[in-house]
Amino acid sequence: MLTNGIPVCSETGDQWAGTMLTGSNGVSLISWWDSRGANNDLYAQRVNALGDTLWAANGIPVCTENGEQTVPDAHPDGFGGMYVTWQDSRGGLDDVYVQRVDSSGASLWTVNGVAVCTAGDNQQRPFLTSDGAGGTIITWNDNRGGDLDVYVQRVDPSGIPLWKKDGVAVCTGANNQYHINILPDGAGGAILTWMDNRSANFDIYAQRIRESGYYGVEPYIMEVMDVPADQGGKIQLRWWACAYDTLPGGDITEYSLWRRLPFGGQQAEVILPGLGQINGLRTTSNGWVWEWLANVPARYFDEYAYTAVSLSDSMGFDPRWQYFMVTAHTAVQSVFYDSPVDSGYSVDNLSPCTPGGLAAEQSFTPAGLNLTWDANLESDFHHYAVYRGLSDGFVPGPGNRVAEPSGADWFDDGWTWDSNYYYKVSALDVHGNESGWALLRPEDVTGIDTPKVPFATYLGQNYPNPFHPMTHIEFGLKSSANISLRIFDAAGRLVRVLYDGPRGRGRYVETWDGYSNQGNRVASGIYFYRLNAGAFSQTRKMVLLK
Repeated sequence: MLTNGIPVCSETGDQWAGTMLTGSNGVSLISWWDSRGANNDLYAQRVNALGDTLWAANGIPVCTENGEQTVPDAHPDGFGGMYVTWQDSRGGLDDVYVQRVDSSGASLWTVNGVAVCTAGDNQQRPFLTSDGAGGTIITWNDNRGGDLDVYVQRVDPSGIPLWKKDGVAVCTGANNQYHINILPDGAGGAILTWMDNRSANFDIYAQRIRESGYYGVEPYIMEVMDVPADQGGKIQLRWWACAYDTLPGGDITEYSLWRRLPFGGQQAEVILPGLGQINGLRTTSNGWVWEWLANVPARYFDEYAYTAVSLSDSMGFDPRWQYFMVTAHTAVQSVFYDSPVDSGYSVDNLSPCTPGGLAAEQSFTPAGLNLTWDANLESDFHHYAVYRGLSDGFVPGPGNRVAEPSGADWFDDGWTWDSNYYYKVSALDVHGNESGWALLRPEDVTGIDTPKVPFATYLGQNYPNPFHPMTHIEFGLKSSANISLRIFDAAGRLVRVLYDGPRGRGRYVETWDGYSNQGNRVASGIYFYRLNAGAFSQTRKMVLLK
């Protein structure tokens, strides 16, 4: 190399705070923040053992986003490249970002980096280390709680954060925590140390965080989740193993699973769960009652799972939260480790089957259409929904839902041969899951053509309804009679006489054009029409909309 060093970057502007890593075969990886542009940006370079720069002259850009990118830290990715993290003000406040750069100098993740933490207030001075699995663990000072605290996040080799959004709190003690250092723990986690002012004097603290993002030795529940595609009634627990469930010489023999019963449940004597002695109930000092569910043998796995029978399923107005705890046991009955409590709920997310055998037949007395279909046999079936539209492509919804029968049939007294109605029928369960829709087209309707003489005198529902500007009123006479067909407003006042006089037996249709007897167009609103034919009298309602 040259006397007095080789230039890694001699670009215009200032280059600050370089970080250097030693790779294989004497290769060095260097990162720094750089003011060659309008703001401080982040650059990197790779230098071989002879002092040759291997990437673009004056470095490759790692992040040139708006705002300031400063104080980087880096470590090798194990494949000739590097992970780089930095403090980033592109959002106005300081946040933490990370990028992976391969051996050729290409950024592998989102342009200008992956967000590690963008929580409120400032996140500053990040440091990182390897997670031993190709990814990285990043720690930083975090001001979201008012003081400077210690947070940490793990990012996998593809750039996906693995732990809680915006990081896991490692230390949120009183006053400030400064000058964090981090090293891998050799088991997928990390060990952190920092200078701590919680006692008003500066002390040194340390913490180990496990590969799960949890820093206790006890088991840790990762998820309490619904079992998908079932009728409800099941809930699955997944938990990280106890820190002592490892080879060689692991002390954990089994795990017991507990569910907290509702407050005020039956109290019981404290039962310390021991090997092969798990049964009954267990109480804690706060009075909660814990019901034993099962034992799972320890087998030195990283994580475990168990599917439990749920006490109840979530409803739309109440998730029905259920609370669980996992206990890791040793061969000594009085030595065990309880996980923190976690919660979840079960959901019925399996819809009923689409109703089959949908058919329809014309009815004359009363006049209309009788729809039938095969009954659903699901144990959680609740009711059906019938939708009516004017084409086979109509979309079922509240506006065209005409009935919600509990049985496998429905009668539409508004149907006529010329209505050209299409029907769709679905089934719903007690949790509101809706099946697909069975379709009935006008050509699927069975029954003879409308006879000239009805079997009984009747008054049909007007169509269309609501209507504008006119509507049709159908009626039928079993025998000849003097009839009157009159329209009244909502106050009972006569509006229009459509017909008044004798009529022979048969079927008739009268049309109302929305005008009164005086020749005035009437206002929008509810109207009633009444048919009197001998001893027969019937009134129906209709709606005029403008």
